[in-house]
Amino acid sequence: MTKRFLALVCASIALTACQTTTPADDTIYMRTDGVSQVGRPDLLQKFEIDKTVCLGETQKAAVGAPVVYSNGTILSELSAAGVNQQKSNALNDVMKGCMAQKGYILVKKSEAMATSQRLKAMTKK
Repeated sequence: MTKRFLALVCASIALTACQTTTPADDTIYMRTDGVSQVGRPDLLQKFEIDKTVCLGETQKAAVGAPVVYSNGTILSELSAAGVNQQKSNALNDVMKGCMAQKGYILVKKSEAMATSQRLKAMTKK
């Protein structure tokens, strides 16, 4: 019983560590024309409205997603975590797709400046 409990605790810690690092931590949405929203209240307001609409679309998609339960065994905990990760990825895709329809792309913060310059150059052509 002790070995099983210890293994369950270790698996839970490992799964928690995997789930706390999300791609959104180091990414931002930026306009597909490369124009910055910084110092532009009109563009910032539009972004906030678009983001709110897309969050609503994502929440609607989440309502239909099945709830995943586990019976407490390590195998079922891992299976439940895998299914939950797939659901999370699918909901992230809903958000990214909605934002893309509204003219935004998700980029790494470290690549934002270069991406912005590239998008501006493509827009001028």
